[in-house]
Amino acid sequence: MQKRDSIRFIIATSIIAASTLLIVWRYTTIMLTNSGNSTQVITQPLMERGPILDREGRILAIQTRFESVTAWLPNVSDLRETAETLAGILGIDQSTLLSRMSAEGNYQLIQRKITDSQASAIRKQKADGSLRGISIEIEYGRSYPGNRLASHILGFAGIENVGLEGIEYSFDGRLSPDSSEGSNGEVYGNQVYLTIDLNIQDR
Repeated sequence: MQKRDSIRFIIATSIIAASTLLIVWRYTTIMLTNSGNSTQVITQPLMERGPILDREGRILAIQTRFESVTAWLPNVSDLRETAETLAGILGIDQSTLLSRMSAEGNYQLIQRKITDSQASAIRKQKADGSLRGISIEIEYGRSYPGNRLASHILGFAGIENVGLEGIEYSFDGRLSPDSSEGSNGEVYGNQVYLTIDLNIQDR
């Protein structure tokens, strides 16, 4: 009986030790990856909000992908120099950017929805050895191809892709993806057809 208990104890101890080593290894890998100077691109799981269409199936609102700049401050070696470089790329006042990067917390959102040229400039700076701790994150937001066309009906979705006014708000439950469904990290909301005609609205 004692021998059997000893075997069980050894097995349990081995499992706990293996699990601990796996966690330590994973944490070390993440820290080493973040501390490097490669262009880190962080992609959120694809949770696609459904499109809004007119009665002919023309797109009124659709989800789009965009890039944002973030900072992991423990890895930023020189705040002032980093702020100066980013200010020139993003067109933000350097003192404003420095103040933003000096706020509480290790993680800071620097700028949402940057242009392709701004993203390329940041990647180039990082490849040249600058902008340590700065990352480009892939996010998803709402786009309205007709701009203000039928905006009083469509309403809008906020930066978290949640409907705040109009159809976006009234049908938020249908348009929003259900995170409990889907596979491979891809979840899609339902599309909503309206009775309006895009061509008539444009007149």
